[in-house]
Amino acid sequence: MIEVREVTPEDRDAWLVMRVALWPDGSRDEHRDEIERYFAGTLVRRPYVVWIGWSGQQPIGFVEASIRDYAEGCTSDRVAYLEGWYVHDQYRRHGVGRALVHRCESWATTEGCTEMC
Repeated sequence: MIEVREVTPEDRDAWLVMRVALWPDGSRDEHRDEIERYFAGTLVRRPYVVWIGWSGQQPIGFVEASIRDYAEGCTSDRVAYLEGWYVHDQYRRHGVGRALVHRCESWATTEGCTEMC
């Protein structure tokens, strides 16, 4: 069973490991800094949300999303934007990515977005 929930400060280490795996060009310190800015509410792009997928106590993937006022190919000025999406190799093709994206879609709808990029 996959549980998708919004990231909490206690999830910092798990999120950091997955961010480094998704974006290896960034240093651990850079990723850690962005994580801390997320929890402090000082990221430039707001709103910005993060969900982690769990299998029991094991973090198995994450997704980061924001709302932008523009995205290529979109016609509205309020676009839900999937900033990053990652699933650990051994959990791919088991519906984890789908569950994470569905969570983004639900959030986007509640935020009044009609498009997602």
